[in-house]
Amino acid sequence: MNWSNAWGREKGYKAVDSAWAAPRSGHVFEVQFHTPAGKQARLRTHKLHEEQRLPSTSPARAQELQREQDRIFAAVPVPEGAVALQPPAEVVARPGTAASGRGAALTAPVR
Repeated sequence: MNWSNAWGREKGYKAVDSAWAAPRSGHVFEVQFHTPAGKQARLRTHKLHEEQRLPSTSPARAQELQREQDRIFAAVPVPEGAVALQPPAEVVARPGTAASGRGAALTAPVR
């Protein structure tokens, strides 16, 4: 599984990102965990991040864009305990079984 807990970062993006694969199809998908303030910051910085990644963006401009993203994410409060979040143990539901009593099929984390 790909798991990234960015809540402990001193600067930049703050959230938990994870990648998962459906056990039958192998289809890989990403799940991001945000707070409302973190989600708003991600939306506000998305275009800045896209510009920063362009090959045509100069190093000076890329640094300017990063500073602006850092400024926006610095205003996002870090929830108590968020820094200590760990990836879940690998869980795979067997065909025909309910996951966690909710009736949804679990997926296997991407390793």
